[in-house]
Amino acid sequence: SDLLNLESKTDVTNNYLFTTPEGLNTAVTGLYSLARELPGGADNNESNLYIVTMCDFNTDIAILRAGVSTSIGRLNTSFTPSTGDVNKFWKHHYGIIGKANEIIVAAEALGLDDSDVLHAWSEAKFFRGRSYFEELMTLMTTDLDDAMKGLDWSLPQNNGNVLYGRVTKATAKHVRAQVAMWESDWDTAIEECEDIFKQEGIYSMEKKAENVFN
Repeated sequence: SDLLNLESKTDVTNNYLFTTPEGLNTAVTGLYSLARELPGGADNNESNLYIVTMCDFNTDIAILRAGVSTSIGRLNTSFTPSTGDVNKFWKHHYGIIGKANEIIVAAEALGLDDSDVLHAWSEAKFFRGRSYFEELMTLMTTDLDDAMKGLDWSLPQNNGNVLYGRVTKATAKHVRAQVAMWESDWDTAIEECEDIFKQEGIYSMEKKAENVFN
């Protein structure tokens, strides 16, 4: 009858991912991979869509001139869920939201008193808040506010190794400031950014603007 036992002894299973602090941390790292994938797949040569998805485009550095991507930037046309870039945009972010939801629920079931569980929960909150880029402003701000409470200013470490690329309190405050600006809440945007600038030992503004491009 043991041959019918399908529980894997070597693979990472959901039972491990969502029932232990270590498993939650492993699950969270998967969100980073999902977030960095190009919508529609990396093989589709859609680097322009990545810029649109990140909502960082039409600046003094880059501008899109044609196609659906440009229409999104100009907000000058009607879109449906099946419209080219829009369809891939939602599939991309709802995939992240689904995985983040699993981590958030599992973390709350384990208990946020454990610092490792709290950190995984906070990271998942960050990704869910970052992905809900639609009219659900309340959920976005709540998720990001929760993330800021549980994240540290410094990068996390594992066995003495700095985990570069992981979100921090400053990352969450940066995105929270972006959301505030969408709502024309300039006071909150200024407050969040100034909180980051106060951490001079970790973050600092470049003294000379031209050095940004060096």
